[in-house]
Amino acid sequence: MIKQTKDMYERNLNILHNYEDFDFSNWLPANTKTVSRSSKKAIIEISGVPVQITPSQVYSFEVGEDKYVGAIWFLAKLEGFKKPELGIFAEALHIYLSANFANGYYVSAQNCLIVDVLNKEEVNYQMIVDKEIPSLLFETLESIKNTR
Repeated sequence: MIKQTKDMYERNLNILHNYEDFDFSNWLPANTKTVSRSSKKAIIEISGVPVQITPSQVYSFEVGEDKYVGAIWFLAKLEGFKKPELGIFAEALHIYLSANFANGYYVSAQNCLIVDVLNKEEVNYQMIVDKEIPSLLFETLESIKNTR
């Protein structure tokens, strides 16, 4: 038990060291404002499956007269994620933003960002739109429904 706790702390420290010299402004458009998530639905039903979506940071920004919303979701998995797996989270994040913020904002596909903090891998929803990575969310949810 003590070794597991020590290993966990070391992994957390390694994550922090990965981002010691990182310029976080690379992830955010200019003039972003934090958007409150407190009154927003975190559990959204997608294809008949309740999915909990908990972005790390939701923000807004403007381009000309248009208001946009984006989010960053930091994830960690012991062995790390593959890009298509991160894409599933990007799709879910885009659905979350559309469900909760579409009345006042355009949802920015490029700013639906998923970050695997262990591998320093990044995926955004625009990569799915552009078919750089496959769309797997609905296929995955159908598979989950069929195993119930």
